[in-house]
This record gives sequence, structure tokens and C-alpha cells, in this order.
Amino acid sequence: MIHCQRDERKHEIAEQYIPTEPTFRGIFCILVGRSPATVFEVKRFANGGMDITKKTPQPYVNQYSFHIMDHEWGHLVIKLCPHPPFTAQIMLNGHEYVDISFLSVKQDQNLRIILKLIFITKTSK
Repeated sequence: MIHCQRDERKHEIAEQYIPTEPTFRGIFCILVGRSPATVFEVKRFANGGMDITKKTPQPYVNQYSFHIMDHEWGHLVIKLCPHPPFTAQIMLNGHEYVDISFLSVKQDQNLRIILKLIFITKTSK
């Protein structure tokens, strides 16, 4: 677990820890950084009622980024906020997915290039 400072390029830190073994699968790096997040504040009343409101302005809280190497998607990141409503952000690299999926295709180089262009064109719309 690596605690990051403000204005650090977290993806560059994670790149230092990307496994060199091609068969590696799983979590290879956990980064902790502070950023603004939607956080709810709960107030309970003596009569049993409660009031749930968003804190404004959004407070800076620790958020955890799990860098994972997946056999299908390649390098992906799941960023979790440990405060209610427990938001999550999933970051996928579509280019890595295309590269990995074409490794399993035993076709010539021209077909790979054409299929890659079709995928990029469809996803950019």
C-alpha cells in the first residue's frame, strides 16, 4: 500500500510495479490518495428518525486504487471510497483489451490491423 501525495501522477507510480511476468494475474499495487468525494452525513434523532444529507462542499477523503492485472482486460484499476455511499470507479484500458484479444487470434498481421481499426471506430462513436 503506497500513500500518494497531492499532485502525484498515480498512474506513473503504478507503472513502476506492473509485473514483468506475463502469466501474472491479480492485484499488484494499492495506492491511497486524497480527493473530493460525495459523502453522506447521517443525523439520528431521539424520536428514532434520521436525516441523511450530502456534505457540502465535498470533503477530501482517502480513496483506494487497486491496480489489477487481468487475463482478459490487461491493466485495470478499481478506485473505492470507504465512506457512504461507498462509490466505486472502474477504469479499463480498451487498447490493452484489443491487444490481448488479438494475441489469441492466429491470423495474419493485416487482419489484426483491420479488426483493431473496426474496434476503435465503433468505440469512439
